[in-house]
Amino acid sequence: YDGIFIGLLANLEQRSEIKRSGFDGFYTYFASNGITYGASWKNWNSLSKYADQNSLIFVPCISPGYSDGLPDTYTRHRLHGNYYDVGWRSAIAANTLLVAITSFNAWSEGSQIEPAIPRAINGYRYMDYEPERPQFYLDLTGWWISRFKK
Repeated sequence: YDGIFIGLLANLEQRSEIKRSGFDGFYTYFASNGITYGASWKNWNSLSKYADQNSLIFVPCISPGYSDGLPDTYTRHRLHGNYYDVGWRSAIAANTLLVAITSFNAWSEGSQIEPAIPRAINGYRYMDYEPERPQFYLDLTGWWISRFKK
């Protein structure tokens, strides 16, 4: 059996640990730009270069935003798609083979890209995309994927 094994890189020191441990590469996972070294868009070019120099795969992770409803430092507002756009541009500029989207229908974190309509259940209001249409982030994702493939 064979597989491709990708480890989570949060801090700079983990680069060498990932390589030494036999992983094929690393990904950044977190939806909030700047909360870890790996999740900081400004570091993606150097992480990509390190991966290339060490025969590793670098997978930057982007998200349309993050909001778990708590007033904390992880919140990243969607800004009508602008946050997502900057994440995509940063990933493409890092010249990687893969990009991952941190979403997985995470409605309680406000990081979903699936169609959304306004909805409140038991006092909790799920994030929608107004004034954008429900399909906005799927369409925007398709647009960025076409740019990424070039």
